[in-house]
Amino acid sequence: MVGCRLRLVALCLLLCLCGCERKAEVDDGEASDPEYLNGIQLVREGNEDAALSSFLNVISRKKNAVSSHLHVGCIYLDRCNDPIYAIYHFREYLSRAENSKEALIVKQLIDTAKKRFIGSLPGHNCELNAHVELIEIAKRLRAGNVALKRSLREAEGRCKLLESLREEGAKVSEVRENFDSKRQIRHVVRVGDTLSKISQKYYGTPTHWKKIFEANQDDIPFPSALTVGQELIIP
Repeated sequence: MVGCRLRLVALCLLLCLCGCERKAEVDDGEASDPEYLNGIQLVREGNEDAALSSFLNVISRKKNAVSSHLHVGCIYLDRCNDPIYAIYHFREYLSRAENSKEALIVKQLIDTAKKRFIGSLPGHNCELNAHVELIEIAKRLRAGNVALKRSLREAEGRCKLLESLREEGAKVSEVRENFDSKRQIRHVVRVGDTLSKISQKYYGTPTHWKKIFEANQDDIPFPSALTVGQELIIP
């Protein structure tokens, strides 16, 4: 099937190249060369091995043997299964007719020859399967990496929360320690001080005056008996 398709493409190209419009541009008598015409006839008869020899003879004698290069490329690719020589002759065609309307098709034939060459390399299928397997492994690793990053972000969030709670706990402990230390401080009575004012200063409310009085009963016989310069324990 591939061989028939290649011969059909080559035949279409040859019909274009042998036309008057293309002939003036690239032909140097190739279309009327007896060896070339014999090669065409041999291709029609299915004798591509003999046709190959005829086309190669034309190429050796004529600089612009465009059609012969195309036929030889197709024969090497289709009949001889030699993609390297096929690519060489297809490129020789393009070097002489790079701007032709058929150049795109010839480039596609070169791509076909390249794929066939790669497919013929030892272990190619194994390498391809290994490549596909590596791609699947890479996908799984990427998915696992995404999950790990998500877990890491969650763990970092929990650590920040715990650190925040620890700092808050430390602040609470510090406040309690300061409060406890204030309970042990002594207040020096000043002019105008009363137990209510002293309570307001240390507790934020005047209602704890009785607590201060009870803690200092040995020195204060009654609540109003404050002496300037006297030291009071703030419980």
